[in-house]
Amino acid sequence: MLDELKNLGVGFVSYQENIDVTGSPFGAAIFTVIAAIAALERDTIVERVKCGLRQAKTKGVRLGRPKAPLDLEKVKQLRARGHSLRDIAKLVNASFGVVSRAVKAL
Repeated sequence: MLDELKNLGVGFVSYQENIDVTGSPFGAAIFTVIAAIAALERDTIVERVKCGLRQAKTKGVRLGRPKAPLDLEKVKQLRARGHSLRDIAKLVNASFGVVSRAVKAL
């Protein structure tokens, strides 16, 4: 990123920390160290989340949004009466995809 800024003729100075990131070797080194620490923190967070998800799965925790109840008998009756899947979805207050999968499973 620093090379790209230099190529574009853009300088970056942090006045609060008094660091010239693009104009001095010390500033570039500090920026590189801060970027490495940020990448380490990001990777650590990702690793912890994945570990937590694995533990939850082993404990049998069901992840994701809970399934909404669907009255399959009503869907079957409406389909038998000739209603379209979109109409059925509106009538039973469900998404088109949920109704479509339910009809295929019938």
